[in-house]
Amino acid sequence: MEGYHRIESRGIGLWDGSQNGDRWTLFRLGPESHNILRVNNAPQLVKARAEILNSSAGGESPETLVDATPLYEGLATRVTRRFVLENRSRLVIEDTLEGLPENARVSWQMLTPATIEKTAGGVLLRKDGKTLRGKCSPLPREIEVQPVGELMKSYEEPMPGFFMLRFIADVKDGGAFTMRVEFDLG
Repeated sequence: MEGYHRIESRGIGLWDGSQNGDRWTLFRLGPESHNILRVNNAPQLVKARAEILNSSAGGESPETLVDATPLYEGLATRVTRRFVLENRSRLVIEDTLEGLPENARVSWQMLTPATIEKTAGGVLLRKDGKTLRGKCSPLPREIEVQPVGELMKSYEEPMPGFFMLRFIADVKDGGAFTMRVEFDLG
């Protein structure tokens, strides 16, 4: 957690929740630290709400479908996120975007305390003797791994040992695009 007094004493409008408020420039509160989909590196709309369209918790493969379209107004005409825990051993996150502009940059990002090793077509995350294999399809243009210290302001409380993982794809023709990220839990 970040100490509010120290941040506020720097003149930062911590309680300004407007779209361009100071609050969102802080790492822990802004889009840089969240496990979200980004279009052209833009933040989501802070006043918008996503809606859960369907969710099933039972069975071998629980699934949730979210309509995130309102969060991406002006960036895409429809955005859905589908989360499935296949056979309770593989997490699949499938993002489908429609109405993207030409030359859109779509990035899927995740904050983690695990170390990240790039592999052929994916990543290997390690933490406390456990591993997690991840891959993205279609194969992204770039797999980016960045220590979070590089994303934070100098006056923010450090988060040593945390990394941001990004799968980045270019959608040259715009239109529709689906990005599927899988993590094998076993």
